[in-house]
Amino acid sequence: EIAHVNNIYAKPDATSRLDIFRVEASWLRQMEESLYDLTPAFGSLMSQFDSRAVKALTVNGRLLAIPSFLDLTSIYYRKDLLVRYNKSYPTTWDEFEETAFFIQEEERKTNPNFWGFMWQGSRNEILTLLALQFISTHGGGKFVEDDGTVSINNPNAIAALDRARGWLNFITPISIVNQHLHETKQPFLLEEALFLIDLTHLIGEVHNWQPKGVDLFQCGSRNFNSLIGIGSPPGQPALNNATVPWYWGWAVNKYSPEIEETIKVLEFLASTEQQLFKARFSEDPPTRKELQQNDTITCGNRSSPTTCDIGLEELIFVDRALGPIGSKYFSISEIIFTGFNDFLVGKYSTANDLVLWMECEIHFILSIGIPEHCGTAENKNYKMPFLGYLGAIFFGINISLSCFFAIFIYLKRKNKVVTASQPLFLYFICLGCAISSTSVVFLGRDENNFSVSTLDAFCQCIVWFYGVGFALTVSSLIAKTSRVKQLILDNYNTDADENVKGLRQLPFLRAILFAVFFE
Repeated sequence: EIAHVNNIYAKPDATSRLDIFRVEASWLRQMEESLYDLTPAFGSLMSQFDSRAVKALTVNGRLLAIPSFLDLTSIYYRKDLLVRYNKSYPTTWDEFEETAFFIQEEERKTNPNFWGFMWQGSRNEILTLLALQFISTHGGGKFVEDDGTVSINNPNAIAALDRARGWLNFITPISIVNQHLHETKQPFLLEEALFLIDLTHLIGEVHNWQPKGVDLFQCGSRNFNSLIGIGSPPGQPALNNATVPWYWGWAVNKYSPEIEETIKVLEFLASTEQQLFKARFSEDPPTRKELQQNDTITCGNRSSPTTCDIGLEELIFVDRALGPIGSKYFSISEIIFTGFNDFLVGKYSTANDLVLWMECEIHFILSIGIPEHCGTAENKNYKMPFLGYLGAIFFGINISLSCFFAIFIYLKRKNKVVTASQPLFLYFICLGCAISSTSVVFLGRDENNFSVSTLDAFCQCIVWFYGVGFALTVSSLIAKTSRVKQLILDNYNTDADENVKGLRQLPFLRAILFAVFFE
């Protein structure tokens, strides 16, 4: 999707050019060449913003986006149930499991569908964030460290993955392996879960939460959303206030003809007033320090939960090492969420097998020193670069030949040989060859430049383009072969022509014609 946005909206010749983009830090490496360096215009103001966000939105010394807001992994929980069962908010994963299981079993006495903990287990970027959250808070690092070291293969990471799979059918339903955030939040909002891990953007939706069985006209008498709290995920003592952030910001198209006017719009979007508005009415955690430090201004008299309940300045941000990973982040993210999901559904027997596979695949993608246990296996996820060029050359040759012969047929359409060959069928053969050859274009794409969903569409295009082209070409040839068979054999008076009669009696010739026809 990011490559698509960059090509359609951010290039000099873009047909639908945009001047301003709302971007996430992980996108910047893929859009870097199309974004304007904001350092001259805003560099002196960056001390007013969260330094962690500024660092994440700076690429190769260029400030490519002005910090807008944060989106953080957080735990939502039912405060009323913790009070009812005399439990405090857990700060370690052991306490978390014990609390979730205890309250789950108590609640199931009246609600058999109640679960202790809901989280997304399906394959997408969110699962990468959750995997990083679980592993980092167990002391297992973050897959790739800031110095570029691949660190996933360690005992703490293995323990975190084992624990996560152990939650299935214990405090988490097995159905989460196929569910997205918008599905896993539903049991929580319907009072059928104690804990939910989600992003802070859910706070606004929680404020509209209404328990089951409560009449809409009664909502003014009680503040139901105050029954829900928000906190940082549990972890080891030094990591129990860690969170994985998404850094959102405003970027400017380098090719915009109205750069000065666009900068003025950006000044408004990055202003204190605008961030305050977003914090109070959309519950987006601000990036301006003055709003992070003053809960009274930022949240005012708003009821809990709010962004102020999180304590932004005290949180430990577990970043995704975007610097050393660069534009290959999404390829690595796919390895993580695919592997984690496969582990949850049992495709890997042990967490050790999973981390060994992840370690090798990440090394292959980053093209750095391959561990010995990975062997000499090539990076099977990507084609060799020259194959893409070779495919393009052959595609060009096929298209050129198809066009050449189509033009030749048209120019020679009155020639007796061409007329006897029936030009319409010959056109179909040329068209079929051109269409089937187009499948090479889609076959030569990989994750270096396109997202997973785009590649899924390309896979479908390969089948359809090749299939349609093959059908047009072969059906035309079969039709012509069938016609030849009819003219040579079927319409002859065999009694009058002893030679043809003899030919028809030759089983070898008949077998050839039969094979050609049905081939």
